[in-house]
Amino acid sequence: MKKLGHYLGILFIMFGGLAPFYWMVVTALRSKDHTFDTTPWPTHVTLDNFRDALATDKGNDFLGALGNSLLISLVTTAVAVLIGVFTAYALARYDFPGKGLVTGIILAASMFPAIALVTPLFQLFGNLDWIGTYRAMIIPNISFALPLTVYTLLSFFRQLPWELEEAARVDGASRGQAFRLVLLPLAAPALFTTAIIAFITTWNE
Repeated sequence: MKKLGHYLGILFIMFGGLAPFYWMVVTALRSKDHTFDTTPWPTHVTLDNFRDALATDKGNDFLGALGNSLLISLVTTAVAVLIGVFTAYALARYDFPGKGLVTGIILAASMFPAIALVTPLFQLFGNLDWIGTYRAMIIPNISFALPLTVYTLLSFFRQLPWELEEAARVDGASRGQAFRLVLLPLAAPALFTTAIIAFITTWNE
């Protein structure tokens, strides 16, 4: 009975998570006249909605917008993870004056609402003639994704046993080699998870 309840719970969670996506696909396959039908499957299957979305003769540029979003999200994620992994390692490994303050600022920045900076950023980028450029999207998104990336990786690096790095140093590895050959492979799951979170956050923006 416990296993049955466990599997039923998993099925319930899967249904709740997948049902919106299923309904989205079903609605996309319906004709415009049947958009608000309540049947759980499409009764008049059509691809007209996809043709309209991809058509360029109606002023649409769906593929161009999709490519822009993908480029901005990938660049933002790559830069945020690259900077974040070194920052998180330094905060977890070294003690220096103001370390607590820096960590607190990073945490506060991760909770700061990005919408509050839209107006000043728009004015700044207008003065720099950056409106309509990739820079105007990538730089702010990096500043928003970086605190989240650093704080996520920081909690992981704090859990790593530093004896592994010290053992690598004893075996003759430099600090950089110990980081690259020992710590980074161990941190790979956290890096991929953080990259996914940063990508989704940037994509949603």
